[in-house]
Amino acid sequence: RILNSIHDEIADVLLSRSNSEQKRNNELKDLLRDRDVRKVAGSWHDIITYWREKNDVVIELCLKVIGRWVSWIDISLVVNQDFLNLLLQLLGRTGSSGNEDKVRQVAVDCFTEIIGKKMKVADKIEMIVLLNLGDIVSQLVASPPLRDLRTTPDYDYDLAEAVAKLVNNTIYDIVKGLEDSLADGATRSRADQLLQKFLPLLLRFFSDEYDEICSTVIPSLTDLLTLFRKAQPLPAEYTAMLSPILNAIIIKMRYDETSSWGNEDAQTDEAEFQELRKRLQVLQKTVAAVDQPLYMEILTTVVGN
Repeated sequence: RILNSIHDEIADVLLSRSNSEQKRNNELKDLLRDRDVRKVAGSWHDIITYWREKNDVVIELCLKVIGRWVSWIDISLVVNQDFLNLLLQLLGRTGSSGNEDKVRQVAVDCFTEIIGKKMKVADKIEMIVLLNLGDIVSQLVASPPLRDLRTTPDYDYDLAEAVAKLVNNTIYDIVKGLEDSLADGATRSRADQLLQKFLPLLLRFFSDEYDEICSTVIPSLTDLLTLFRKAQPLPAEYTAMLSPILNAIIIKMRYDETSSWGNEDAQTDEAEFQELRKRLQVLQKTVAAVDQPLYMEILTTVVGN
């Protein structure tokens, strides 16, 4: 809690501060980086190691601190094999306890904060590869709370939303790597491989039954389609991605057969769905702008069927 308060006091970028306060805070952060942060990061490792089987509340607090401090400390203090092994163990925890699910969700949030750290595009792409993030997300998607329970009332909605946010932020950086005209060939090649790995994961959450989870990944899908629109003529590997994307958009735009619009109770749900459909319509038009013949072919088939 003390470490959380220190972050709030000197490093929270959402608070507006005077120039003198900002100068003081920058100096304090520099002092902490020089003198204390290595010991603090070591304490996180020790706390998680000791408490992970004993007290979930302590683990959650520690993970939240790591997620907040990582934005302004040396990333190598957290992105190293020892630390990653601990985080992966927390992600892999299973059980019926609600607290255990919460720990896994907070661990996913921690990865999202790590990915959100500002750094050069090439370094960020390299870090995504180093973290083996594609495999981590694939394993989470295949875990019982997100796969076996997907169509049941026990579906872990909060975990799904947390993983969707991680996917959204990762694809944002992958697209940045592909857009960067100064990026070297190795960076672009890595970004291409990551996109191939992450597109099915993106479509998995975009196609989620819950519209809020779908909405979580719309920003990165918008970024991806915008990239495709600019990259004309479109390379074959990108063209192949358009068909599953457009089909997913069309399926998501369908009205739920179980819904009965018009009565007073359903008005809020209907308004929210119409708002989502507007966003989906923008995506659909972007696909049309990228590849009109494909768009016409798929839409004609949908209408014909």
